[in-house]
Amino acid sequence: MSATVRQASHVEAYERRARRKRDPVTVVLADHDDSTRGNLRQMLEHNGFTVVAEVQDADEAVGAAVQLRPNICLLDINMPGGGLAAAERMFPELPDTRIAILTMATGEIDLLDAIHAGADGYLLKDTAPDRLMLALRALLRGEAVLPRSLTGLLVEELRGTGARADSQKSERRSRIRYLPRLAHHYRRRRRSGMSPGVSWRSARQRMREYR
Repeated sequence: MSATVRQASHVEAYERRARRKRDPVTVVLADHDDSTRGNLRQMLEHNGFTVVAEVQDADEAVGAAVQLRPNICLLDINMPGGGLAAAERMFPELPDTRIAILTMATGEIDLLDAIHAGADGYLLKDTAPDRLMLALRALLRGEAVLPRSLTGLLVEELRGTGARADSQKSERRSRIRYLPRLAHHYRRRRRSGMSPGVSWRSARQRMREYR
């Protein structure tokens, strides 16, 4: 690589870092609990994020998100109107917004429902602050994020192990087939040259057409 090319590369990298500093990462924060919202806001702003709206229910969350077009929406799964319902309404309207569900639950079925609704992330409220910030930055890079504890559950489901009633096993296996098909569509889009974020959204949209 010539000195001129290396110099140009360094200049581009510097300009990208400068743009990130100039353009704050905006967040719409939706949670029915005032204390939880306050703690999350303090944590986010301490780490360089800008909370542009705090809301308490699904209708307010969708309204704020559509109006403000934030980089990230954090949605409490149990807020009035439902975080999953809010995500499902936001997904087709906000292609450039990353959506994450906030929850205290660790069930794999809730995770699958979140993916179906259009969420890019599924985050536990008791996640350590440093890990939560890492997860949000991963979202911004176009990655999907979920707790490590649920990764093991999904692997177990894909293997078909565990002692369950036949009816439960049949229902869960039919729903878990979504993940391999989603991954298949994602890989096809990445091979075609799409970016990770665009590939993920396009693959999810394709899966929504099967429903």
